[in-house]
Amino acid sequence: MISKKYNPEALKELLLQMIEAKAGEKLIYAMAVRCALREDLKAQWEEHLKRVPTHREILLDLCQAAAVDPNERSAGWTVAKHLEESLVAAMQAALAASDGEAAQRVACECVMWAETRDHQKWDLIRRIGSISSGPLKDAIDARLEEIGREEARHLRQTATLSDELWAEFLGLSSVPARASSTL
Repeated sequence: MISKKYNPEALKELLLQMIEAKAGEKLIYAMAVRCALREDLKAQWEEHLKRVPTHREILLDLCQAAAVDPNERSAGWTVAKHLEESLVAAMQAALAASDGEAAQRVACECVMWAETRDHQKWDLIRRIGSISSGPLKDAIDARLEEIGREEARHLRQTATLSDELWAEFLGLSSVPARASSTL
């Protein structure tokens, strides 16, 4: 049976982790831009970097609607901070230890990981909106449709670019990609 209620403490944890992830995304995208050799990739990541403050603002609005202090720290917040920092560290290590093409691939994978996590968490917020009411529902309904489409597009773009970079590296650029992801 599907519950029509949500756990407010779990929502608080989710929002706190998402706030921290936005701080980490600024660092992730900035480092990814440094690793990018392809201009289309650099432009895409610069555009994503520009959107981070808007996404953070939306999260702050949601925190206010849910009566969550966005400056509170939790165990999950600390884990989110470490995860974001590890992605930046991975790109730094790749840039320092490899040729530019390898660093670009690593950056693309790190961005894809961050985008996947971000997409999942925004979807959870959407699901909370479908069962909530009052100021929280109003705040989610007012802002989430735009974010959902944007996050899905970011994830598709990054996954496609990661696939292209690896295909080029493997010498598969002339071999068409499969239409389906099933092997």
